[in-house]
Amino acid sequence: MRMYPDRYVASVLPELTFANEQFDLTLSAHFLFTYAGRLDVDFHVATVMELLRVTKREVRIFPTVDMSGDRYKHMDALKLILEERGCTVSEEPTAYEFQRNAHTMLQIVKHKSNKIGGFLDE
Repeated sequence: MRMYPDRYVASVLPELTFANEQFDLTLSAHFLFTYAGRLDVDFHVATVMELLRVTKREVRIFPTVDMSGDRYKHMDALKLILEERGCTVSEEPTAYEFQRNAHTMLQIVKHKSNKIGGFLDE
């Protein structure tokens, strides 16, 4: 951030300062599920909803494991919540693995054109 301050905007999740659907694709890397032991499920749901609000089409979250390399324990419940709100959700393999089991990303694709559950859909 210090080298390229014009490329970063400091924010505190789960509230972002961006407009609705400001980005085509949003990537959350090395944060959300990594610190699952310190952040509760309500924080994760609120954060994903906020990421969807500022995104037109697709959110990607990498990795899908915590610091111990274990899959996020509320992943299935989170996926169900997102699917009930009209998203297509999948865990996709990646070519990059920086720690044990950290080789998948959560891909969330928006579909509907209504405001549902706190975010705008395509």
